[in-house]
Amino acid sequence: MFFLGCFEKRVTVYSQQVRAINLVAAILDQGLVRAEGRVAIVGGGAAGLTAAVAFARGAPGLRVIHVYEKLPEVLQLQQNSGRYLHPHNYDWPAESAANPSAGLPFMNWRAGLARDVQRHLRDQFDEVARTSAIELRVNTSVSGVVPFERMSARVLLGTGPHVPEIYDVVILSVGFGLERSISGVTPSYWTVSELESPILAPGVQPIFISGNGDGGLVDFMSAALVPMTHKQICEFIVSLDIPLAKAELALIDQEAWAAGAAIDLREAYRTRVMPLVPPSIFADVGERLRRNVTVRLHTNELQLFKRDTAVLNRFGCALLLEVDRNFHYNALQITTGASFVGDVPLDGDITLEGEAPFRPFRRYLRLGPDTAANLGPFQALRERMPADALTPPPIFRPATPGLSVAAVAAFGTFQTPDAPVVAASRPADEAALGLRIDRAANGDLLMTCELAPEAFGLAWRNQRPLVVDCALRPTDSPQLLALLARFGGHAPSATIYAADRRRWDELLRDAVRGRAMPSDISFHFRVEDLRPLSLAVGSRPLSVAAFVETAQAALDAETLANLQDALFDVLARPDPMECGWVIETELRGALWGLWQTWRVALDANVAAIRRFLLLLADDEDFIDVANEPLVRVGPKTLRAHLLKATLFALAFVLGAGKPLGPALAHPGNLQGDGLSGHACGVSWIEGRVVGPRVAELNWSAAIILLAELRVAAEFLYAEPRLDLRVGDRPRVGEVALAERPLILGADDVFLNALEAGRPALSAYLDGVIDARAAAAANLIEV
Repeated sequence: MFFLGCFEKRVTVYSQQVRAINLVAAILDQGLVRAEGRVAIVGGGAAGLTAAVAFARGAPGLRVIHVYEKLPEVLQLQQNSGRYLHPHNYDWPAESAANPSAGLPFMNWRAGLARDVQRHLRDQFDEVARTSAIELRVNTSVSGVVPFERMSARVLLGTGPHVPEIYDVVILSVGFGLERSISGVTPSYWTVSELESPILAPGVQPIFISGNGDGGLVDFMSAALVPMTHKQICEFIVSLDIPLAKAELALIDQEAWAAGAAIDLREAYRTRVMPLVPPSIFADVGERLRRNVTVRLHTNELQLFKRDTAVLNRFGCALLLEVDRNFHYNALQITTGASFVGDVPLDGDITLEGEAPFRPFRRYLRLGPDTAANLGPFQALRERMPADALTPPPIFRPATPGLSVAAVAAFGTFQTPDAPVVAASRPADEAALGLRIDRAANGDLLMTCELAPEAFGLAWRNQRPLVVDCALRPTDSPQLLALLARFGGHAPSATIYAADRRRWDELLRDAVRGRAMPSDISFHFRVEDLRPLSLAVGSRPLSVAAFVETAQAALDAETLANLQDALFDVLARPDPMECGWVIETELRGALWGLWQTWRVALDANVAAIRRFLLLLADDEDFIDVANEPLVRVGPKTLRAHLLKATLFALAFVLGAGKPLGPALAHPGNLQGDGLSGHACGVSWIEGRVVGPRVAELNWSAAIILLAELRVAAEFLYAEPRLDLRVGDRPRVGEVALAERPLILGADDVFLNALEAGRPALSAYLDGVIDARAAAAANLIEV
């Protein structure tokens, strides 16, 4: 049994990968696993996945390589994160830090955004897993490991569908856990940072950051500088022409790790490094400081900078502090040696020792991970380790590890440093994801697939064609028909080998010809007669309902993640992607902030995700959401329809000041403070392009937001009958026009307001609501 990188000080994606490769090479070199043995890896982070691939490459005869992950996705910290990862940033200012490639023999990557690195590593892992003994077991927690005397151990499981098993080797790659200070007000370091957007509030707003590790230093720089991404900040610092200052930084770092050193790094940077920085750089940095914030960096340690943090981050913060001091902005403040009074202030007032309480505009608590929780199930094993294995020597300078001699001998030379971050190419006949569905004796399914149902979203993410062998008839399970229509319809292509081929073909085509299906989206299926195949080894029995629900939830989660990416591209990127609507800069930041609040609510409720997404793609408001309409929700409808519907909903809520958020139940997909709304992005309803006649439909929500409607909202409720006015008494059996839902479309006035900014948007929506309120004062509270 081995702990992999759980007690290290230099912890980066690259360092953990190198440790994983070195450990596996040593295990194989020492003959600790049989040629046809069994291996378990607990933890699906970068180290765990790299270790699994190393075993598959170095010992292709292994019968079992199980990777256990308690979360529904591996590498989840980096998934969809905009943080910047560079394999050699910790080595700066050394010249070797300029190399953007990790240079690993496999699972290689280049510097980039965390979400891009995550996808690239996952693609490589999936490629190896397809043709090896690797089996990924997500949503499965390990509650302990029981060692035996004779070189083997049993892995005990807490949650998940699997049973305990015995392995030759068990590697605990459980990482360091989530941060201790995450809450609704204090986001994780890995979430998309609000600090990369403008601070949209009047006056000068205080920002509080606690923690002097790398996470706290990075957030301090992000808060102090005008909106810049983490990547842009790192690249700006690295690009500075400061050869003398870089040499002095390297010298100071050596001194800090010398025996008996008691150097104050902040003071050394101020007195020894800053005089070597050209004045033009101070002027450039001064222009980049925000003018509408004060930023306070706090630590309970006596000195600001720790010697085990990255020199790049320390220097960046020291440079900002020096610029602020020289230009007398007095916007940046440092507090050291003061603890919190009481519990860690996740929200509300903050009280530091010797100070009065205060409440910042934004807070970021970077107080380290909850390592104890991650290591809890393995505490007994930890206690069996020699004490000196857990306590490094007094003078132990953390350094980026390199591949061992055994690792190079086992796995060959490095990949070329110029290897791009792209998915490994697949032969055309191997690119498809194969799914096999047979009927078990008890009527359940026997499913065979390289992906578990909870990971089906990966097929969409990686743009893989789908090939299905299905022994069931379509009439056996409408739920299964709906899943395959959605799963295959949004794939690049889908081929289905099925019993009753003609009926499958007919029903699949009917499933994607729904009345609310956008007319500009096409789905293609090829249905062939069932192929004669023997029962596959490794088939897992599943009930139809459990299989379909798990897979549909995975597809919902993937769609929501893609929607988040699309919104980020439009709202939060410094160079926003075009979407057909021009949105003013500060308004974009405010919309992105509101979406972050909605995303927290959506992540807390699976049903809310489904309702929100489905109603974006359908004009019908379902009381009980079924599987059949979900065919409209996926990659092919995302940017064309779901994106603008979401933008429209965010703009309405922000501009009108209505406290609406994702709905948990009927009616609508937006609810709050007694109001309900239906944000919808379909371009045609009941065979006709969306137009004013939508006012005649039986909408269930009070506010209808139609992103594809190009008609001014003021005319909608009066358009159907020119001989009626809003205030007219209704005839018997009719609903008064003033009591019909308020329907808004994205007309030219609305689009102009988006381009002008939040005041113009609020003025436009207030005018619409006031006009309607005059006719029906009880419809919307203003």
